[in-house]
Amino acid sequence: MRRLVLVIEDDTAIRLLITDALREKGIEVLAAMDGGHALRTALAAPPAAVVLDLGLPGMDGAEFVALWRERVPNADAIPILVVSGRADAREVAAHIGATRVFSKPFMVEDLVGEISRALN
Repeated sequence: MRRLVLVIEDDTAIRLLITDALREKGIEVLAAMDGGHALRTALAAPPAAVVLDLGLPGMDGAEFVALWRERVPNADAIPILVVSGRADAREVAAHIGATRVFSKPFMVEDLVGEISRALN
């Protein structure tokens, strides 16, 4: 199984923190800073897991998930790990069927551990 994770985060520092930590664990990463770019990336190279910020410019995280699930077979089986500072993050994550929510600020080691377990 390909260990490819799509990280969708508009905050550059957080996106780099997550992608660097995943790459250190030998996990292949694609990154996007908005929902539109993320959707194009996910359609071109379907990931094994998604790390998703909900508050994105243009197309937000929930819109991304809805469009992605319409267009990708078996997208429901791919884990989505939400990282968000929104007050309603747990409610939105439940609505979109996310696997887990990490509230900002979060421990990157916890996120990487959860992704590693999801990929095995």
